Amino acid sequence: METLKENFERLSAKIKTSGKPAAAWFPQYTTTSLLNTENWWEALAVCEYALDTCEDETLTEDFFELIFSAFDCNVEVDLNEEEYEFWWEKVMQVCDRVAEFSGAGWAQKGAKYSEARYGKRDMSFLFPYYEKAADMGWAEAEATVAYWKFMGFYCEQDKEEGERRFAALSSPEALLWGKHYRAFAEEFTGNKEKALQIRKELLEELPEGHRLRAHTYAALGDAIDREEGGVAEEAAYYEKSLEIVPNLYTLKNLATLYFRYPELGKPKELGFELWEKAWHAGVWSAANFLGYNYQEEEWQDMPKAIEWLEKGMLYCELYSAYELALIYLYSDDYKNVERGLMCLDRCVEGDYVTGIEGLAIVYFNGDLVEEDMNRAKELLEKAVELGSGNAAYRIGWMYERGFLSEKPDYVKAMECYEKAASMENADGYCRAALYLANGYSGVTDAVKSREYYEKAAELGSCFALIELSFLYENGDGVEKSYEKAFELCSKAAGEEYPYAMFRVGFYLEKGVLGEARLEEAFGWYVKAAEAGDMDAVFALGRCYKHGIGTEEDFDKALECFSKGAEKNESRCLTELGLAYENGNGVEENPQKAVEYMTQAAEQNYGYAQFKMGEYNFFGYGSCLEDNKKAVEWYEKAVANEVPMAMIRIGEYYLYDYDSLNESEKAYSYFKKAADEYEWYSEGLGICYEMGIGVEDNETEAFKYYTLAADSGNVTSMYRTGLCYYNGVGVKENYAEAYRWFTDAAGHENVGATYYLGKMLMYGEGCTPDPETAIQWLMKAAEKNNDKAQFELGNAYLMGNGVEENDEIAMEWFEKAAENGNEKALKITGRRRK
Repeated sequence: METLKENFERLSAKIKTSGKPAAAWFPQYTTTSLLNTENWWEALAVCEYALDTCEDETLTEDFFELIFSAFDCNVEVDLNEEEYEFWWEKVMQVCDRVAEFSGAGWAQKGAKYSEARYGKRDMSFLFPYYEKAADMGWAEAEATVAYWKFMGFYCEQDKEEGERRFAALSSPEALLWGKHYRAFAEEFTGNKEKALQIRKELLEELPEGHRLRAHTYAALGDAIDREEGGVAEEAAYYEKSLEIVPNLYTLKNLATLYFRYPELGKPKELGFELWEKAWHAGVWSAANFLGYNYQEEEWQDMPKAIEWLEKGMLYCELYSAYELALIYLYSDDYKNVERGLMCLDRCVEGDYVTGIEGLAIVYFNGDLVEEDMNRAKELLEKAVELGSGNAAYRIGWMYERGFLSEKPDYVKAMECYEKAASMENADGYCRAALYLANGYSGVTDAVKSREYYEKAAELGSCFALIELSFLYENGDGVEKSYEKAFELCSKAAGEEYPYAMFRVGFYLEKGVLGEARLEEAFGWYVKAAEAGDMDAVFALGRCYKHGIGTEEDFDKALECFSKGAEKNESRCLTELGLAYENGNGVEENPQKAVEYMTQAAEQNYGYAQFKMGEYNFFGYGSCLEDNKKAVEWYEKAVANEVPMAMIRIGEYYLYDYDSLNESEKAYSYFKKAADEYEWYSEGLGICYEMGIGVEDNETEAFKYYTLAADSGNVTSMYRTGLCYYNGVGVKENYAEAYRWFTDAAGHENVGATYYLGKMLMYGEGCTPDPETAIQWLMKAAEKNNDKAQFELGNAYLMGNGVEENDEIAMEWFEKAAENGNEKALKITGRRRK
């Protein structure tokens, strides 16, 4: 099989022996024929022949420009390494020879270095070679160098020099190219109208078919704002440019329009075709589009995606290298860790920030290579130098969690977060704001914290919007405003931020803006839950469980709680535990109740820890009665600010269940529950009344008894009644005592039942009613209340409310005596047991 070199030598020999001068060959090559690879190689041989035979330099220059107007790219793209080496050497030889008399040679040589494959690409040649071309009077280069100097592209910016060069343009061709670049300069400085005017004037000056017309049409298309509905107009300009130069860079842009905008009426497949044509025209970035879209579900073809990304990486497209790295490192079907790391190394070499950060993550995780925090930090620092605020944020995160020091270094973390913020990184703003709000690095500044959140919100951070909503909700450093909080949450929800959707639902459910809108709240919970927000999943389950904004449906509630439980959402695990405990929507199953509650409790969820305390204290399911374990769980719940657990531990010490004789410990638990959470039980009143853990104070005792009684604590209702009956902490008042005893007796409190019977018997604070009194006393006596039993003995002895009966009276006295009643012991002559 003939090699590329042999083929070229054969073509050269044919031309040299044809007997025709080179100029006679020139006309047979056109923009259409040069798209054929064989024709291009033949044209290159003709160009070399023209140089060998000293053909007219102007004619040779024009022919050289024709064959190197991106047609050369079409030839090189499919060459193997050996063939590419021959192509490169031959092209460079021709460029050097043309450069002896034309700046076109220098310009093309600089362009070749800037567009070469990996290993040969060298951008440092681009400007100096173009400058040589300009100095030799090549029109296009003269205008190009003026523009680059003015803008600082590929060289140090010097606007004065740029202006001088623009002013020095004199040839008709140079002046035309000068206008072309002047339009770009106006556009970059914000004067789009001026740029448009220049381009329209340029089109009037340029003859039909002139190559610069194609570039002008392309520039007009690039300048159109798609968001303002200019897609069709943009496509039309690109199509016009390609009518003049069929292999222009606009192929890629037109492909993208056809692919993304169905209103243009073009099949998406045409996008792939045009991207491939763009690739053959030397638009190496087209490989990125092909590699990306062949990974998408509709067009998925991973071998093709890899093929195009490899081609892109070959021509130094760093996005292609990064995408390849992701495939080789993380795709099970195409895993090649060594090559994946090589791709990321290319990104590092090419200063591609995303790839640099990607390699840092690889060293941080330590899954694919040995973990190396210092290397990760070194890479991130390089990314920071390249302007990555995200990298600065990541370094801060590493300091915060102690990955770069023996323990978390919040000061250095804050420095990094502020660095990230200075680079307009939203995460940096948010983290710095959090630090300033809470003083994590030793400095607290609520005003600056809010300002950082506001800047992050301006950058589109939904997290910042939520944090700002909390500030307005709570009035932290701003005027309290539920309306503003709701507005901020709604804005984030509009960006499909799941937690914001949940918060909008929460506001609507709780009616913070007025009347609760439960059906709307339910709708937002559904959206947020579908987006994967676990708060919303729990809230949705709660809605179904209690019929909030929808019909009560235990099956759907359990479905939601089960979904949350799969993600180890502690509240959902707890709800499943409660469902199995109480048989709500499922068959009662103590074993499963304990399993789910244990999972939730082990995640440090306070209420589940309290329930585990209950299970162990009372003995439930697989939990045996174990006060020690119960107290351990209660203490964990107390640490998580669960007031019910505070009450339980207080009772544990007060009533001395394990004979520890440490009742004084009870007071602090009862007091914390009361003062911080307004949870009351009789325990705190007892502590004050009896001086347990605190100096005795009957007034305080009465206060806390009544607070607990008002909150529904039955024992405290009874004790409040006792205070009024005996004048403890309050003036004696039988009527009030009777009222409180009535309430407590209605809740089956035995002591209150006795006092209610006694007061009715003797008319204390009420109208005497011995018959009714007997009923209440009997109820208490049957619960072994010795005082009620003694009073019944008296009633039968004296015939109060019942017929007099000494025998029955003695039976009740005997029962009272058995229960230790002092008066009954004297009557019966018994000794205390």
